[in-house]
Amino acid sequence: MPQKMLTAKFVESAKTTKTKEVFSDTGCPNLALIVRGTGTNTWVWRGRVDGEIRNITFGSSSVHTLGAAREWATRLTESRDAKQDVIEIVKVSTDKEEFLKGLTCDALFDIYMEHGIAHLRSKGALRSLYNRDLAPKIGKMKVVNVDHDLLMGILRQKHKVAPAASNQLESLLSAWFNWSVKGGSDLTKMTVNPAANIIKLHKIPSRTRFLEDYEIGLLLKAIPQFRSRLAVPTYLLIYLGLRRAEVFEAEWSEFDLDKGEWLIPRERMKNKWPHMVPLVEPVLSLLKAHRAQQASDGVLTTLVFPSRLAKGEKPLTGYSDWVEDLNAKMRWFAMKDGKVVARWSFHDLRRTFSTGLNSMRKDKRRVVDKDIIELCLAHKQGGIQETYDKHDYFEEKRDALIAWSDHIETIKVLFDVPKLPAPLLALPSPEVESAAA
Repeated sequence: MPQKMLTAKFVESAKTTKTKEVFSDTGCPNLALIVRGTGTNTWVWRGRVDGEIRNITFGSSSVHTLGAAREWATRLTESRDAKQDVIEIVKVSTDKEEFLKGLTCDALFDIYMEHGIAHLRSKGALRSLYNRDLAPKIGKMKVVNVDHDLLMGILRQKHKVAPAASNQLESLLSAWFNWSVKGGSDLTKMTVNPAANIIKLHKIPSRTRFLEDYEIGLLLKAIPQFRSRLAVPTYLLIYLGLRRAEVFEAEWSEFDLDKGEWLIPRERMKNKWPHMVPLVEPVLSLLKAHRAQQASDGVLTTLVFPSRLAKGEKPLTGYSDWVEDLNAKMRWFAMKDGKVVARWSFHDLRRTFSTGLNSMRKDKRRVVDKDIIELCLAHKQGGIQETYDKHDYFEEKRDALIAWSDHIETIKVLFDVPKLPAPLLALPSPEVESAAA
């Protein structure tokens, strides 16, 4: 039996022209890789049990990694040396192998949906993505037959018709299979991640768009022109620099309006850390007015910004059309001033928040420290700071948000903007004039 220090690369590519070759792993006593001419390679533990040489099969090398096989063989050797019943241990391994052989991708995804996703509203979007792009292709396939090349092929097909959506698909595949071999391995019995080396195919261009003060003024002037239910969450994006989902999926239970605090739970945060947001004026007044309006309309729900069509069970949608309406109105205002403004998106408001705070100076000194701005943005700190600095910096974040809100209020005054959006002021709803008008 050839002796060889096995490597993951060798295991993956091992082939033979003979009926069978056996390679004993010098990196792990009693472990060997059986390479067959049929292409089916298996792990085997070879050692003495009760004085007799026993060959005990672990399973296919396409299912179990070298690391998993070494861990299994080591445990089996230790159990044998401790006079434990290795036959029972082998039975458990065999049961695991049989479970994996029958596990389909549909069944694996069901396990992921039930145990791997904490936030309820995330499940609907992920399930829709799976049903549309993955279930028709791999749903009925056995998980052991899914490999890197198959998944990359699916991503390349998606990239041809919807480049940006292919990145969403890659994120789902990576998270799903990563959980299956780590946090959920006790349920899935998986040790090999077929999505380990897949990549995002859509290259996102560097994003540099942010709104200058003049453009912020045009936006603040445009919002009250519409009786839109998206006006209030848009104001929150402007004042707080949060991500769209963090605002649009907010629940009233996260707020303490008396204390002026908003605690966004870790399940809704990109970095998976809870985020405390100080609610400064006029944000606090805006939320109180919004809640009072909901109460008078009899539509108080769990969600702060519920979808009317879903009767409060889903967050507000339609923001793409809303942003286009605002862009059109801003272009019309700018045209009257003899100027042109470029299109912006919701995420550009977050960049505007950061750029605006970073540029604030008083006597040539920063008004807000850069680290505090990063905390307001809920960016992951990392390194030694994240490990040892557990201060919440609530007051520092409040001061930063006050500085930014004061700046916004100054712009409002210059552009003669009402304090509340149209839905809360019962303003008429003028039609959107096109730029051509």
